[in-house]
Amino acid sequence: MGYNSRFFALILASVIAFFTTGFLYITDKDALIAMVVVGSVSFGISFIFIYLAFEFLIFKEVNDLHEMMQKLRNNELIKRLPPNRRKTSNP
Repeated sequence: MGYNSRFFALILASVIAFFTTGFLYITDKDALIAMVVVGSVSFGISFIFIYLAFEFLIFKEVNDLHEMMQKLRNNELIKRLPPNRRKTSNP
């Protein structure tokens, strides 16, 4: 199963929103609307920041490395072919 940055951002943002709302619940149990607002705002902001950080810093670099490895692998396979099979002609 391939994980992407959106999956990790959802998980981490949910954990951050849960803890933020939990701490607000400890301090003031009567402010239900404040807990909903704080939970949704902390989820939204942390999701956006984590998603952007993972996408641009980690997954983009890994995808670039994977593409480069594929190109190198294809070049080595072409070099190993006999000279008469390297070039194909269209009929």
